[in-house]
Amino acid sequence: MNRQFDFGRRARLVTLGDQALYSGTNFLLAISLAALAGMEALGHFALIISVSAFLHSVYVGVILEPLTVFASETKQKRLRTIYAHVAAVITLGALAFGGMLLWLGEAAGLAYVTDIALGFVVFGGQSTVLCGKRSLLMRGNVVGSALVSALYFAGAAAVAIYFYATDSFDEYGVVGAIVAASVLASGKWWLRSILRRCGLDEFRRAVGVVREYTLWTVLTSLPASVSLYGIYWIAEFAASRDVVGLLKLCEQLLTPFFQIAMTMSMLDQIESAREYESADHSQVALRLARRTKSYQLLAAGYVIVLVIAVFVYHWIGGQITAGFLPALLLYCVIPFLYAYSIPRNVAAKARRRPEFNALAYSGMALTVILVGVLWLPGQLAGLVAVLALGWCVNATILSFKVSGMLGEMKRAT
Repeated sequence: MNRQFDFGRRARLVTLGDQALYSGTNFLLAISLAALAGMEALGHFALIISVSAFLHSVYVGVILEPLTVFASETKQKRLRTIYAHVAAVITLGALAFGGMLLWLGEAAGLAYVTDIALGFVVFGGQSTVLCGKRSLLMRGNVVGSALVSALYFAGAAAVAIYFYATDSFDEYGVVGAIVAASVLASGKWWLRSILRRCGLDEFRRAVGVVREYTLWTVLTSLPASVSLYGIYWIAEFAASRDVVGLLKLCEQLLTPFFQIAMTMSMLDQIESAREYESADHSQVALRLARRTKSYQLLAAGYVIVLVIAVFVYHWIGGQITAGFLPALLLYCVIPFLYAYSIPRNVAAKARRRPEFNALAYSGMALTVILVGVLWLPGQLAGLVAVLALGWCVNATILSFKVSGMLGEMKRAT
């Protein structure tokens, strides 16, 4: 195997630490916002982030996933350069459009337009960081990726401390911290990437290589975003901004698990992208079983620590909003469903069967939106139950489709 894509234990530990630092920064910003500005501010921030996440879902399908699957080979260096340039152009466009929309929203006094504009701005900043980090990992430069996360943490901390010191730490201050940290962490990568031009014909050839895969990936990431962040807008109209904030708090408390699992799956995907052609049924089945066990153990360990920490916090006198604890315990079911789904997600991608994931996340989105809109749960636990039901549908579809794929492989051999 090509050495730069054989992530050994040391490289995996560095990458997990890297992701822990990056996601931990966002986690601390959100928790600090809840503690210092209240649940309503956190709920408002969740709505802004939902716009960014929706844009990011398209970006994942168009840039990050094809970059990971098709540009992992050393010979695809030029393809990586093309994707980096396109990513930098997309970032510039998002920031410019977000700035224009922000001016329009402020001038017209349209609050939701302003929220959408801020979502574009956050997306513009964070997409640059994520693509820069992914490009470094494609070259096996795990230390470089970790340095980007360290700069991101330093920038966010400095801006957040400034806003706190001036008594202006609110959801807008957090957005400012994210954007400033993104510029500090990946401004150099963005400038270098946008200056590396590519011709229109060259870009068309690159798109031709990944067109079908990109289509299926977008059809996967869009429904996933609708499921995970549409629930906040259902809460906004069915309940209150405070409930949106509490729902976001549930998510944030489990975000470290999801980020660690996503990093592990990304490394698995990079390795699997080069192995799928030679792997037989028994090899794929063995990897699937091992990875499922690893993710389930990770989920169990994290949930146990989280539940103990929350009960200790309550025992020592910490205030917990009525109804939050049952909702959080229900939310703790989702990591186990995710831990079952994600290895099958990776296996489907490795075997070039992205339609499996598209079908699974479409089923999840349909479940969340239909049940959420028809039911319109006004309680926090009801909203979490809708999201958990969506993940059940996702895991069930992936289980059936990947089991069928393994059966086809077994019959073929």
